[in-house]
Amino acid sequence: MRIASAFIAFVFWSTVCLLFSIFILSSFWPGIVAIPCGLILLVIAVRSSKLLYGLWLVGTPTLFIYANNMLSGIPFLRVERVFLPLFFIGMLAGASGRRNTVKPILPIEKAMLALLVVASISVVVTSFGKSTEILRQNVWLWLECLFMPYFAFYLARRQNWSARDTNLLCRWLLVAGLYLAVVGALQLFFGMQFFYPRYLQRLAEADSANGLIENRASGVFESPNEYGLVMAMLLFLVLFLFARCNDGLGRTVYLGAMVPLLIGLAICKTRAPWFGAIAGLLVIYAGDHRVRSLLLTGAIAGVVGILVALPYLIDSGLLQFRILDFEPLYARLAAYTTALNMIAHHPLTGLGFGPNTFTMAKPEYATTFGLIFSQFQASVPHNEFLHMLVLVGLSGFVPFVLLLYWAFRLTSAPTLRAAGAPAWQSEFAIYGRAALVGYVCTAMVVDILLFHYFLTLMYFIVGISASFFEPGYLSASQTQHAQPRALPV
Repeated sequence: MRIASAFIAFVFWSTVCLLFSIFILSSFWPGIVAIPCGLILLVIAVRSSKLLYGLWLVGTPTLFIYANNMLSGIPFLRVERVFLPLFFIGMLAGASGRRNTVKPILPIEKAMLALLVVASISVVVTSFGKSTEILRQNVWLWLECLFMPYFAFYLARRQNWSARDTNLLCRWLLVAGLYLAVVGALQLFFGMQFFYPRYLQRLAEADSANGLIENRASGVFESPNEYGLVMAMLLFLVLFLFARCNDGLGRTVYLGAMVPLLIGLAICKTRAPWFGAIAGLLVIYAGDHRVRSLLLTGAIAGVVGILVALPYLIDSGLLQFRILDFEPLYARLAAYTTALNMIAHHPLTGLGFGPNTFTMAKPEYATTFGLIFSQFQASVPHNEFLHMLVLVGLSGFVPFVLLLYWAFRLTSAPTLRAAGAPAWQSEFAIYGRAALVGYVCTAMVVDILLFHYFLTLMYFIVGISASFFEPGYLSASQTQHAQPRALPV
């Protein structure tokens, strides 16, 4: 065993030294900087996995954007993607020095694995004989919009989280949320695009040319919908911090921090994330009595604010041309019928897993909904469930629904209370379920599959909640009245 470990170490360090020498000789500065940074991160991954996970979640929409802008000329190279092999190496290195660190696989992870397998087969079949660009897009969708979120769940679930750990992570994410709120405001009101990813500039310009983004804040994301959803989820986490804080000054700070997040949610000017945010807040209202008075006060203040701002809303056209504009609903109805037509012709396997599958197949399957004709159809079905059926059919849709079902059960605060878990764990589960319910409600009118950062953050939060339970507690063999046992934290 020692000889094998020494051989692996020798190969690893020889490769690192060889690459570093090549980079110096060729003056390839990204590689020269990346190797020592990677080694530092690898040490962190082995010594403190949670610290590295927090850096990954917080840095992806903030600091990593600037590094990615400098690396935009290198295909597939993104800082957040570099973290994935570091996570793998860190897990292997950490597990090699400890015993009993591998937890049994949960039903939700089986559903995730099944969907990943179905989608990967679909990518191979769909990309066969196609251009390199189509292959790249299909692989990107599988890697960042399926694998990365599900891997984030696995990373969070395998850790034993303490109250201090979760509070610290939420505070880090709060800082990222405040940054995103400022970025959105600068983008909307001053037209500043310095912080925007260069690799999304072409897509943003195309959306603006097609009238898809009309004076709405999208922050560092491609879509205002994803920006609004991220701000809503970060708002839930700040509410969690507010509810757990007993210090008057601290509660005031958290209360003040909610204002920029609410502004960020508002300036996305998109109804779908508003709907998801309201659904999540209702879950929190029903589950956490400590914030009910705050939510009621906020709701009353919001209604009064809308009434006061009504003349401005009418004068600016926001009320008529955004909030009360029903034309997007026509596009959705027409897209729904077209998606159903695709599903009826390919019910088992779908048309193939790729970001442009619906757009490319739309001319052949286009149909109408009453008097709503095909010119109203959008480039996506605007429904996560229909979109998944179009892409992978029932073979992928069944595990997709199953994983959502298990995610809902893994965020059960009553189950944790009945198991005698610490109070903070059941409280955090409420906010994890709020994020999940907000996602499902928004998914009825938006294709969230394309919002990879939001999905990664959401599944990481759900994974933290899942870590509170004994692995395998929801197995099919469990009787209805059996009590689960919470993990010691």
